[in-house]
Amino acid sequence: MANPPPNATISTNLLTTHRALVDSLCSFLTVLTHHILYLRRIYPPVSFVSTRAYNYPVRQNRHPDVCAWITDAIAAIHDQLTKNTVQSISLCIFECNDNEVLERWTVDLRGFPAIQKRDRDVPFAIEGDDDNDTEQLRRKVNVTDLEANFRALLSRLGTVAGKMRPLPNGEGAPECSFTLTIDVKEGADKPVGRLQKDERAWIAAEPDPFPSLSPSTTDVGTETDSNSRAFC
Repeated sequence: MANPPPNATISTNLLTTHRALVDSLCSFLTVLTHHILYLRRIYPPVSFVSTRAYNYPVRQNRHPDVCAWITDAIAAIHDQLTKNTVQSISLCIFECNDNEVLERWTVDLRGFPAIQKRDRDVPFAIEGDDDNDTEQLRRKVNVTDLEANFRALLSRLGTVAGKMRPLPNGEGAPECSFTLTIDVKEGADKPVGRLQKDERAWIAAEPDPFPSLSPSTTDVGTETDSNSRAFC
């Protein structure tokens, strides 16, 4: 994969810092994005290769431009996660003719710990530390348990996608594409209108009304606040 799963780069079976937790989440988001694109047939199945992540069979698109776009998008999301601005992340599949969103696959991160920049590399569960930031991370994260949750989610995706109506296809059907978006927390700094290179990766977008769950619309997690600001 473009980013390795967590256990490919850590020497213990525990994630002990906020930085490691963010890196692991972004690795999973890379796997998730490729696999959803395969399940929903955004690109021809022949353009994907079979691989494994978290001891689970997944697919990865092999086109270098697709891989590069996903890698850059996840890197931009990583930057925002370290700034504690992200409420949820969505992979949106839309019709290219009118930009109508057909599906939104959402990872709800409202429970993800927010840690100040100075504490990103501070080990979890520091004895005698009463700081509110570290209070959220009193227990180290077991990689085995984390990967089990990732496998369960990937398995659920396959089941759900198999029950959904196909996206438009065939002669005369509108072309479909995808993008990755974030909803930012209320009061968080918006990643738009700044001079930093990483901030120019985002475009502000008002969240559009989206129907409740049905065979053709699925959220991984829960609905986000319709008043939050979306960026893509």
